[in-house]
Amino acid sequence: MAHIAVSLFDIHFIERDEQALAVAMQAVRMLKPDTLIIGGDLLTCGYFSSHPPSIRDSMPYSEWVDRELVPACGFLDECQSLTKGKLVVLAGNHEERIERWCAKHGDMGAVLFAAIDPGRAFAKGRSKKSFVYIPYGGTDLHQSYYKLAPDLVVVHGWSAAKAAARVHLEAVRTKSVIYGHVHRQQTETTRDPFTDQIIKAECPGCLCSLQTEYLRGKPSTWTHGIEVTYIGKQPRDWTTYAVSICKGRAILPDGREVVLK
Repeated sequence: MAHIAVSLFDIHFIERDEQALAVAMQAVRMLKPDTLIIGGDLLTCGYFSSHPPSIRDSMPYSEWVDRELVPACGFLDECQSLTKGKLVVLAGNHEERIERWCAKHGDMGAVLFAAIDPGRAFAKGRSKKSFVYIPYGGTDLHQSYYKLAPDLVVVHGWSAAKAAARVHLEAVRTKSVIYGHVHRQQTETTRDPFTDQIIKAECPGCLCSLQTEYLRGKPSTWTHGIEVTYIGKQPRDWTTYAVSICKGRAILPDGREVVLK
């Protein structure tokens, strides 16, 4: 049997789309993955944003902990129970907001970071054998990825450009990459002329609420979706599927329908 991995991106917990996330979790229950990946931006961390106006304008720190951090940790408990192998959590640029904010506040920030570091909060009570946390590495390929196969990596995302798929493809060169960050479904492929292997960059979309507009009134093309990957035992032996979620339903790669009752 192939190894099954499911990747969920950009949940932004306090801004999550309840219906889309419910479909995603039902899909996880049906697939029973060997590896479940939370691919960055599980949190929004609006309190720590440097981009006004933000959630912190109306939400005190203690409320952020109670409404986002604690429930997100509970969500990871559910995720842990639904995977047969590893739960992998990649930090995204939103989780990095906490570290940047704390770094600006000196000793007080250092004390605060020790208490709310997402890596510590997410890992609390979990076995190192079944849980992996990968800090955000920005655009550095060598610090911010999870290797699903020798030639396939999962990252939060290195670009939000319109042609982000092409940017990611050029960044990984001889590897393929599953990424998030852009909140919309994208795919770009090429072929390695020496091995005949198809090289792919793919984003399945996000699981947060879809905005009708984004950045100065531009129409948003965000989409809901998850990534399902089947990995064989041979090198370069895998297949990825971007599974779209729309209006409370999805169709899995094996043909089964996911429909909320």
